[in-house]
Amino acid sequence: DSEITLEANPTSVEAANFASLAQAGVNRVSLGVQSLNADALKFLGRQHDADEARQAVALAARHFSRFSFDLIYGRPGHDVPAWRAELEQALAIDPNDPETLAGAADLYINVLAPSNDHTEIGLELARRGAMRHGLTWHLNRPPVVEIDYEMDCRAVHAEHVLAP
Repeated sequence: DSEITLEANPTSVEAANFASLAQAGVNRVSLGVQSLNADALKFLGRQHDADEARQAVALAARHFSRFSFDLIYGRPGHDVPAWRAELEQALAIDPNDPETLAGAADLYINVLAPSNDHTEIGLELARRGAMRHGLTWHLNRPPVVEIDYEMDCRAVHAEHVLAP
């Protein structure tokens, strides 16, 4: 069996098509949740809100045997307590069915911040949370080079805001 994956934004418009896509042969969806924080979603130039993201994950669980979603860690001003709260929300994304994520979902963490003690604590929280909820977790970390952190975050923001 081949895997046919769809990358989707968790907007209600795209999520409404999940049933049709599954019938057409798509058997895995990857959702660009990125955050469940309204200010962060605005900063990242995302078109969805936290409720749409939760609904999209619940729909993905209903229509696909495998799915994934990503979160971004290390945005400017993103500290460990805020990350912990956001991560717990994401891991309990479907309060009506706590088993939504178990065994069927992958969690991707995209790291914007350079490595430091706070980054490592946040990543350990993600690893433990994913394991506790039965998720496979993946880490996307920038290469270890000198970077201008604020400039990099502005570039990510500009990419999303200015994209056609």
